[in-house]
Amino acid sequence: MTNSAALKNKLMDELWLPKAKEAATLFYPKHKRNIKMRMFTLSAGTSFDDITKFESEKLISRSDIVVWIISDFVKRMRVEAENVGAICEGDILSDSIHESSSQLYDKYPCDIINLDFSTQESNNSAERIKMEIVCLEKHIHLLNKKGSQCFALFFTNVLDSIPVDVNGIVQTSNAISVQGWSGLTLSSISHNVTDKNELKGLLEVSATQMCQKYGYQNVTITSQLLDITGCQDKLFSMAMVVKR
Repeated sequence: MTNSAALKNKLMDELWLPKAKEAATLFYPKHKRNIKMRMFTLSAGTSFDDITKFESEKLISRSDIVVWIISDFVKRMRVEAENVGAICEGDILSDSIHESSSQLYDKYPCDIINLDFSTQESNNSAERIKMEIVCLEKHIHLLNKKGSQCFALFFTNVLDSIPVDVNGIVQTSNAISVQGWSGLTLSSISHNVTDKNELKGLLEVSATQMCQKYGYQNVTITSQLLDITGCQDKLFSMAMVVKR
């Protein structure tokens, strides 16, 4: 995981918070002074800046927050001290989020979904980014199952030099079948992607098409690609506002 507070603060101020405010106005136009959106967020169990910031802006209340952490006693104790609504534990990448047996099933829908994978335990395998993209789709799938008409989704991860298998993303996504959906169209992207800007495009296109797969036709994406000091990796984050 990346621990750069400066990078996260930049994303919070320039990307996440503005998009959360945009979503609040769009989703709840009649509640300008008393908006309380339900939020799901990934956490390292050490910092809760997104919760604190959104709460200070009166966008959320702690009782309507669902936090996911890697299973760890110390982390759970820290999260419990934050008095959030619900805590889930485990490997978010391997969990069948969209199934009725999932920990999240009865906690959705949420208005804000903050998938900050940089907060999770580092996984440098060739499958990591593919698994993160597929995890994003599982959240969209679950939102659709639970009847959500609109949501704001933030997706953040570390882009390294390990090639990303685009065909693997297509095959894994298409294994989650939806009637009338012909499949992801990523033929314009290199088979094994390593270029950071091309990876940025892959993530944005995949996310847009995954929303469309489940009937969400109105998708706007704003993103940032930031240098991580001391290495060649970059921190990527995109903020999506999605409606039927």
